[in-house]
Amino acid sequence: MSSSKSYTIKQLLTKMRNPDADFRFMALTDLIKEFPREAECGEKPMYLDEAIEKNSRPGLEMVKDGNTEVKNQAVKTASEDEQLRDLAGLALKTVVAEIPTNSRLAPTLCNKLTPKLITQLQEMTPSDVLVTHLDVLSDLLVRFDIYLRSNPNMQSHALKALLPNLTNPRTAVSKRVVTALGSLAGCCNDDIFFALISKTVMPGLRSSESLRLKNNVALAGVLARASPERLATVLTELVPLVVKVSQVEEEELRDTSLQTLESLLLKCPSEMSTFIPPIINAATKAIQYDPNYAGVDESDEMDIDENENEEDDEDAEFGDEYSDDDDMSWKIRRAATKLLSTLIATRFELLQELYQSVSPVLISRFEDREESVKLERKRPTMLDDQKANGPLGLLRAQSPAASKSILKCLNCKSIAVRQSGFTLLYELINVLDGGLETQILPLLDRIEASLKSADTGISGSGTSLKIEVYKFLTLFFRTHHLRSFTPVLSRFVNILLSGINDQYHRITSEAFIAACSLIKVLSPLAPSSPIHSDSACALKSIYDVTMSRLTSSTADQEVKEWAAMCYQDLITHAAGLFEADFGNSLPIITQRLDNEITKCSTLQVVTQIVRSPVPKGETFENWISHIIPVVGSFLRKNNRTLKILCFECLNALLRRSNTKIDPAVVQTLISDLHPMIDVKDLPLLPLALKSLGFVVPFASDLPADGKSKLLEPVYQIIKSAAISQGPALDALISLFSALVEHNLEQPDALIACLIVTVDKNSTLEQAKAAVLTKTGGILSPNAASGLQPYYTVARCIGAVVRVQPSAGLQVLGNFASVLQDPTDNKTSAFFSLLCLGEIGRVVDLSAHHEVFKCALTRFDSSFEDYAKCCSICDRLLPMHPALVCLATPIACGIRYSMRLTVNWKRPETLQPNVSASLLFLMLPNSSKITGTAQVSLTTNPSWDTFGYRPLVRSLALSVLDSAAHNKRNLVRGYPSPTLTHCAETVVDQSLVRFVERARSNTESMTDWKLERSAILDCLYPHMFTIEPLTYSVLCSVGVFYMLTLLETCLSKIDINEFTNRVLQGLSDEDEIKVLAIYAHATFTHSPNHDSITS
Repeated sequence: MSSSKSYTIKQLLTKMRNPDADFRFMALTDLIKEFPREAECGEKPMYLDEAIEKNSRPGLEMVKDGNTEVKNQAVKTASEDEQLRDLAGLALKTVVAEIPTNSRLAPTLCNKLTPKLITQLQEMTPSDVLVTHLDVLSDLLVRFDIYLRSNPNMQSHALKALLPNLTNPRTAVSKRVVTALGSLAGCCNDDIFFALISKTVMPGLRSSESLRLKNNVALAGVLARASPERLATVLTELVPLVVKVSQVEEEELRDTSLQTLESLLLKCPSEMSTFIPPIINAATKAIQYDPNYAGVDESDEMDIDENENEEDDEDAEFGDEYSDDDDMSWKIRRAATKLLSTLIATRFELLQELYQSVSPVLISRFEDREESVKLERKRPTMLDDQKANGPLGLLRAQSPAASKSILKCLNCKSIAVRQSGFTLLYELINVLDGGLETQILPLLDRIEASLKSADTGISGSGTSLKIEVYKFLTLFFRTHHLRSFTPVLSRFVNILLSGINDQYHRITSEAFIAACSLIKVLSPLAPSSPIHSDSACALKSIYDVTMSRLTSSTADQEVKEWAAMCYQDLITHAAGLFEADFGNSLPIITQRLDNEITKCSTLQVVTQIVRSPVPKGETFENWISHIIPVVGSFLRKNNRTLKILCFECLNALLRRSNTKIDPAVVQTLISDLHPMIDVKDLPLLPLALKSLGFVVPFASDLPADGKSKLLEPVYQIIKSAAISQGPALDALISLFSALVEHNLEQPDALIACLIVTVDKNSTLEQAKAAVLTKTGGILSPNAASGLQPYYTVARCIGAVVRVQPSAGLQVLGNFASVLQDPTDNKTSAFFSLLCLGEIGRVVDLSAHHEVFKCALTRFDSSFEDYAKCCSICDRLLPMHPALVCLATPIACGIRYSMRLTVNWKRPETLQPNVSASLLFLMLPNSSKITGTAQVSLTTNPSWDTFGYRPLVRSLALSVLDSAAHNKRNLVRGYPSPTLTHCAETVVDQSLVRFVERARSNTESMTDWKLERSAILDCLYPHMFTIEPLTYSVLCSVGVFYMLTLLETCLSKIDINEFTNRVLQGLSDEDEIKVLAIYAHATFTHSPNHDSITS
């Protein structure tokens, strides 16, 4: 070694002993450069002789240096080729990540690689290499845990290798050790897991050493995520230690403990319930931890004067910019905020307490200096607001302070903070339905400042802020009364006009939406007073800019769509202000109907305009007459969406009271509608029938030939089963009602035409066989659809009679005469019964006793279809109680008749008779049912005729079930007699019989299954009274209706008895088990479940 080189190295060795870490780091860097330079000069390589040892020993001693950067640099001096180590580590990570977990190589990889990694961890490995080994080991434990679970020896060796490195002074190493221990905890056995807790985590949390304490707190959080079910068993000892650590002064340790508490709250929610108060206390203290910032006085903080000058704003912005690079206290505040956010999101039952203890702290700390803390601070408040359906009073009381703090945050130069502030204001007024009436002036100042300072570029961050501002304005106008912002209305309008004229289409669209919201406030559809002059000026300004964008040739298509919708709201709500301009504006809408791209959206605009009663005048009515044939022509287009929109628009146009249509246009409309009246396109069929019904009022001036062809396609499809129910049947009924209402057809002639459409000479078997022939002779539930045309025609006759009751009396005798022969099983008798039922719904048949007697004879028929059509009318209901007690098939038919009547009639119609009728069915066996003394009824021996006849009792319960589902208020007064039938859900062994099957299999057949199903279903309406949920079970009762919320008869239900019956039903037969499961699930999801179980 030359003397110059020796002198240079001596200087470097001297610098390496310098107390300043920077000098030591630079000396090591220069030493690394000197080694390859000697090789380039052709000098002999240095071996472990005296000189090399003298030069290398100080460098190796630097590996033990307390400074991490110096230590890393010292490691590099001992490396022959650093890139080789890095490439090898990357290769191992790639192999572990890419090999599939179900590959044949996976076991080999685990068996060969894991022991070598464990061995490396136990040796004096450099930190860089140690980090790589820990990463690879963590990936192995996570991806191939299935192979390591069955190897406790390897788990134990891994734990022994990892624990010594947990106290490694290098942060990168200790963090990866914590991660690796968490990965090991996910696949290790219970002995190793609890040994890790008892021998490492717990002693570490009690330690006073900062590094050990921090690593073990972090390890507790990782274990909560890896194996929460096992960690939950030691939370009583663990959590108090973590909470204690969260109150220490060291910032990094405090931050780690708060993150661990957050993990415990998420992963062990039920076990953490007892620790919520100390956690809230720790989080609220930590969220206010800011040692380097004195803050401002509370009175100054909340002082937002309406006349704030720019100097005050600059001061506020200066405060936002204040920062200290060495201040890490913001991490504690952010961790505390995230902890409170988790608490609010997962603990809805503590909402009221959180409003009292947490919400004021969050509000007071909105003005944090750190941007990330500001953003996190607003998220839990937004969660708080969105779940504020209960304690709204607390939120409303805190609203002034919250709004003032948020408004001061809107002064911040950070666009992200401003956007978050407007989002939070949106949530606040959404929950409170307003609340900013006293802050409108400062709010308006902040809005104007935010829009001016936002970036103008389309891709700039200011675009999102502008969009958020206009979204907020949309809700602001909806939730605040006009008088609260009338003095500054012009400033709001200027903001909207600026957004509408913006170059970016998304901003323009949001501005149009906000303008539509303002229009509905300035001129509601049902105004209590004339439009104010300021409101009129605002509406005209919006109208002018809307028409400008609508007629612009450079505007984006989406912008024009929203401009058309804004024009729609202007005309719908304030057409009187713009009636003089109808001659210019309405043709623009008509012109958009000719454009294929804008046709659909314009049809929606026209529909809404025409439906509004506000637009009037000769110009407007002439425009309607002009566009009717234009809209009707769209029915010929091969565009399904366009046809649906066309039907809606056409119906709205035809329903205008002052609409005048030329007979030629009416004939054209009918010609366009006739091809649509076809069962080939069922979704469009009801729309076409409905539109044809709206055309009927204008068809009176048609020639006789046109009138006769009006119903030709209707008579052709009336025989189809496709229109026997649903919207198609409703539209068909409305059509026949309109024909009679507008005297387009005589009622008697129309009924005669309807009667002719059905076949009355075939038998019921032949009618069903016709359908079986079409379906290949396979008997299915649709076999009865061969009778559906009779139901449809009967409903149409009923519609005619409802408009003209006298027509029903004229044909009554004809239908009754068909029923004289009780042995007649032709479809004529079936059809006559249906028609009599429809007529009986409208006409009083109490004087026609012979009709009722003829119907009763049909209950003895062997054909069930006759019994189904014997519901005559509500005026004959008083006769039912005297007949339901008869031990004859007539009683069964009467009960079914009552069920149909209850489904159809209004409650007030049935009220006088429901007590006598339904209580007969509720008490089938008075001698065996207790608790009947509370019902003031006399004992009737005829009740015993019900006995244990499952069919009769099941029908009785079906009637009760129908009443409870459809007319609940009829039976709400009698829950106790119904609930006594809980006993009927118990299996009666006397009714269980065993049937021998092949191969000595025995199957139990329960006659009482039908009744138990009906009783379980009858119990639901006493608990749940919102919309029914339809479901199907394999039960003879048919389709049941489940209801979803516990309500009316809660105080009269014995919950213990009901629960016992449901739990026993879970072990019953499958049909009963299904009902019991639904009952149990719906009961547990009831909002009153907690109060009931307590």
